[in-house]
Amino acid sequence: MELKKIRSNLNLTTKQLSNELGISLRTYQNYENGSTEMPFALLIKTADLLGVSIDYLLGHKTKSILHSDSFTFAQQNLIDKIKELDDDLCEIAEPTIEGLYITSQERKRLKQKLQNLQTPTNTEEGR
Repeated sequence: MELKKIRSNLNLTTKQLSNELGISLRTYQNYENGSTEMPFALLIKTADLLGVSIDYLLGHKTKSILHSDSFTFAQQNLIDKIKELDDDLCEIAEPTIEGLYITSQERKRLKQKLQNLQTPTNTEEGR
């Protein structure tokens, strides 16, 4: 389980996290050190509280879509920044991001159209 790593990355103490989960410190420590298995309902609560998936919490190594090798550095950097925004700021940013997305899609469409115009067709090559 990745509980200790995640908790440490969030600068939380075992006491803070056990309090947030509504369990005793000793019980939490048993979960973190692996001597006791966490009940499913508590896994869900813990994952939600820490902002991770249950798979990630349990140490499943499949990468999240938000940390894909298919993203460029700039895209991953933007995703990381967006993840830190409060909901009200996301609502403010959404129209701008949607506009950028539409612009990107239009650019791709025009680029494809230009490539199609520049590529000779089979009928033209046979002349």
